[in-house]
Amino acid sequence: MKLPGIDIEKLKISAVTKRGTERKLARRRLAILERDGFKCVTCGKSENLTISHTVPIYGKKRNHASSFKFDECITQCSECHLKEEYNRTNLRLGHVFRWT
Repeated sequence: MKLPGIDIEKLKISAVTKRGTERKLARRRLAILERDGFKCVTCGKSENLTISHTVPIYGKKRNHASSFKFDECITQCSECHLKEEYNRTNLRLGHVFRWT
């Protein structure tokens, strides 16, 4: 399973042409990608990039511009993002694997 990656060219256009919250969100996403050099901070890949929250966001504000705080987001490829989400979900549900 893969997440759809961000279309960087479309994002650049949205950062200029959209208005209001959509424009603000596009600019924040673009700034995060630029900060991380358009590469996954985990493995270094530059394909299928996504923005990952380092602090989990739940509920209605997940795609709201205020949820994309510059210091609380990183660039990850879809594979690394899914692995991290899987691990985070298991921890939240209390699935801790213990060696005996």
